[in-house]
Amino acid sequence: MLDALRRELKKDVMSPEERMLILNVLISLALISRDPIFYPHLDGWASRLAELGPGVASLASTRGGVLVELGQFAAGKAALDAVAKPEFAAADPFEATDWIMTQAFIARAEGALGNPRAGRSRLVRAREAIRANASFEVLRPLIERIDRELLPGPYQAPASTSISASRSGMSTITS
Repeated sequence: MLDALRRELKKDVMSPEERMLILNVLISLALISRDPIFYPHLDGWASRLAELGPGVASLASTRGGVLVELGQFAAGKAALDAVAKPEFAAADPFEATDWIMTQAFIARAEGALGNPRAGRSRLVRAREAIRANASFEVLRPLIERIDRELLPGPYQAPASTSISASRSGMSTITS
């Protein structure tokens, strides 16, 4: 799947909106699954997404989530706080999914920055949103994983050393 999507991104027939959609899906898959095939491309994909859609709030939250996942907690939290909404439209699956993921990655950043209690409070609200609509159950494993990672003690970004080592390969993804 990854190779097919990367080939599509290289073609000239795709609109910027279509490229943004594919990149956003790839990033979401990487953030949720931490699949080692997708994970090393996070930074490059997020940078390309930001180039294609500057000023788009949902893309800013995607970038913030990537920064948190890569261990840049303060920068990621700042990016997420700038676009986080206090509430969301439960009937809009895109807005609700973005809200849940934004809360989850702010929670991770808060835990890493020394405030796991505030992080857990956000996760409680994210769980409530998931309970309100069964279609968001696919996000529950992400919420549970982040909750486990908020245990007291030092926080190490997952696979951050392997991401740093492969950073030169991430910039090869082009549109």
